Amino acid sequence: MPLNIPYWEKNHAEDAAAVFDVVQKLAEGPIRAHAVELDRTAEFPRALYRQLGAAGCLAPRLPVDLGGIGLPTYDYCRMIMMVAQESGTIGNAIVSAGIAANYLYAYGDGKFDDVIRGYADGSLVPAMALTEPTSGSDLRSLRTSATPVGGGYRINGEKIWITKGGVCDRVMVLARLPGESSDGLIGLLVDTASEGFSRGKNEDLMGMRGLATASLFFNDVFVPESQVVGVPGGGFRQTVQALSFGRILVASLAIGLARGALRRAVDYTHERKQFGKRIWDFQNTKFRVGEFAARLLAVESLLARACSEYDLGRDPVAEASSAKLLASDIAMEASTFAVQAHGGIGFSRHLDVERFMRDSKITQIYEGTNEIQRSIIARAVVSD
Repeated sequence: MPLNIPYWEKNHAEDAAAVFDVVQKLAEGPIRAHAVELDRTAEFPRALYRQLGAAGCLAPRLPVDLGGIGLPTYDYCRMIMMVAQESGTIGNAIVSAGIAANYLYAYGDGKFDDVIRGYADGSLVPAMALTEPTSGSDLRSLRTSATPVGGGYRINGEKIWITKGGVCDRVMVLARLPGESSDGLIGLLVDTASEGFSRGKNEDLMGMRGLATASLFFNDVFVPESQVVGVPGGGFRQTVQALSFGRILVASLAIGLARGALRRAVDYTHERKQFGKRIWDFQNTKFRVGEFAARLLAVESLLARACSEYDLGRDPVAEASSAKLLASDIAMEASTFAVQAHGGIGFSRHLDVERFMRDSKITQIYEGTNEIQRSIIARAVVSD
């Protein structure tokens, strides 16, 4: 019994239908086929990642000359939703690639075009290094330093919980300039072959396994002046502006996870019988599915609004944070319901609903915790 929650169907690019067809075939083919094994081994899927790049999935908002396909943001989000219904890990790989490519495109002044093309086709694996042992939601407290020297900067410090950190070829590092205020940060693009750069072991995560999340260490790493991303001292402002885009993508990832979990719950409750009738025939099951469907339709409409504002060159702070907050909560609740609807077998690894529950949790935490999102939304809509 297929779950038929319609997608938002307005304002698509002219060739979006063809793109969606390609993505759907990838999702139902190699992504579905690799999802369970990827979760089990937690090994980064390099071949599949390159396949995503060849299909235009990693940076589809970018212009064609940079390896993208020029899609509006909402079409990009729909691609992520389609993929996440089969694998949160692969959906998250697309999200993190898009955030990294968008950052260089927005603030790189054209000097990183070759790197961006590598991000788009999957030949270069990117990472964004913001989080530190003492700096998570509070960017102003980060301690990694960038000291000006002849011809560039030397970076010293540690970054943690870096998605693709264990396999990245380039990493955008946010660091503090000496003697600057709490906002005096700089973005630097580091080649991971640089002397003084090292990685910790990949973290053994409960969900989103296979993305090589690791700590990164910078011991007097030299970065040429040409690798400054944006304006020295402007790193904090740049990153805050980029966060809305990241939250839009995370919201789409969460919606995809919720759809995937709910679809599996609906399928199972149509097959499983108790007390002489299908679990689906119990009123409580319909109530829960109906509520989740209504919330998904509502949050996807909000996401479409955030995407539209972003594409118009505005910063949809309230809309992006609201979409991320609501979508991630729905993902966690819908995946928990899916486990419950399966009964005892839902608690085992024989079926993949427990994977959706584990994958959903991080969407409430990264790109700003949901507690932080509530504060951001309040500041955006209330003038003190």
